[in-house]
Amino acid sequence: MKELNEQDLQLILQHMEQNLPHEQESYFQQKYESDPEFKKEADEYRNAFDAIRLAGKARVKNLLQQEATKYIAPPAEAIKKVYFLPVWVGRAAAAAVLIGLSFFAYQSMRSVDSKALFAQSFKPMKNYLAEASRSPDDTVTIDRAFQNRHTRAAVKTAIQAVNAYIGENYAQSVALLSQISEKDDTLALYQASAYLKLDQPKLAAALLLPLQSSQSELVRSSAAWYQTLVFLQENDIPAVRTSLRNILSQPQKSSYFDDAQTLSGQLQRE
Repeated sequence: MKELNEQDLQLILQHMEQNLPHEQESYFQQKYESDPEFKKEADEYRNAFDAIRLAGKARVKNLLQQEATKYIAPPAEAIKKVYFLPVWVGRAAAAAVLIGLSFFAYQSMRSVDSKALFAQSFKPMKNYLAEASRSPDDTVTIDRAFQNRHTRAAVKTAIQAVNAYIGENYAQSVALLSQISEKDDTLALYQASAYLKLDQPKLAAALLLPLQSSQSELVRSSAAWYQTLVFLQENDIPAVRTSLRNILSQPQKSSYFDDAQTLSGQLQRE
């Protein structure tokens, strides 16, 4: 997936949230119809987010159906025969139970302190760009392979961005990374995790989605973990559980296996 610039990315995400003013919505539609690349990117992001939302809804629906089977044992006809109640009363009772179960499931999801769990689970990315030693003035030492892949100006900006990230100045890090037009996967991970710390999970998710098909196992596993934190920040607990199961079921343990196991255990105790 081709990387979007920040303006187009914001435009697509706000359109999906239906938060665009009338003038910008008109601009979106014009660009969508006239720019094939923009249309392709917008469609891919929309499909990805729709799939994520549908997965969460399907899990809730299955939960309610399973619980309804447990608690609505007597069918409406049996209720009518024993208690001489009209059929609509039995149906109303069943509906009441379902509403109660829906409320119970909703309350259960809300009872998870997702903000506290996120604060405990989030760990900044390691300095994957640096060599073992750091220079005396405490700036990042960029390895030679990274330098060979980027222009001198991009390397300088990347150094500043990673320094800001390490110093937990995430807003400055994002601003600097946004200036690099062709970021590699590692820089995209820095930017996505910085967005998470800035409480912007949708922007983080937009960067993480293509990274989950990266050729690098480290990038894929990192993207999967930070995507789990996106779901956690959005309080989408069913999606968090599904994502954790995927991480924990991988044949080869990722570098985030222990973190995933800890978070899974915390969710079970909630």
